[in-house]
Amino acid sequence: GDMSNVYDEIAQALRESPLYVDDDAPAEIEDAGGSFDEDARAAVLERLEDATTNIFVAVLPAALGDTVNANDLGRATGSSGTYLLVLPDGRAASATDTFAPGAVSEAADEARTAADRGDFEAFLTGFVDRVEALDTGDTGGAGNGSEGESEVDGSGLIPLGILAVAGGGGYLLYRRNKRDRERAEVEPVRAAIDEDVT
Repeated sequence: GDMSNVYDEIAQALRESPLYVDDDAPAEIEDAGGSFDEDARAAVLERLEDATTNIFVAVLPAALGDTVNANDLGRATGSSGTYLLVLPDGRAASATDTFAPGAVSEAADEARTAADRGDFEAFLTGFVDRVEALDTGDTGGAGNGSEGESEVDGSGLIPLGILAVAGGGGYLLYRRNKRDRERAEVEPVRAAIDEDVT
């Protein structure tokens, strides 16, 4: 149907560039009292290209808000990473197979709150900064292999906070890896303390 064409078009664009801005989106952003001009788009694109982890951003017109889903877009694009869909009013939805999904939606929330209302450049570069901060060099722990089989309740863009997440097991896996890593760091320290005591 028609929908798959929309995904194909955005996915194809994202395979060539990490920022996709629908032709209708900038005018709608302005109507909503915001701004995302060419300079701002160039700045966001540069920030995405320099990011230490794969981040893809699609800025869509309101009409696509109910139909395009971050998970499905990630699947259509076929690249591992973090996806953010943004609407002209600043609402956003994300999906990730790299980090804990909750951490990514929190990053988007914080970035949007920190930016002036409607300042898409500050919002999106802030999002990249925050997602990078999650990337401690240990990617690939969470969500690998769970792509493609996760079920998402509801469809389309959901206001931040109740976000679609990719790979149901991703978060548990992430938590476990993190715990193991912390334990591994504690062991040698404990040994060193024992030696000092004796």
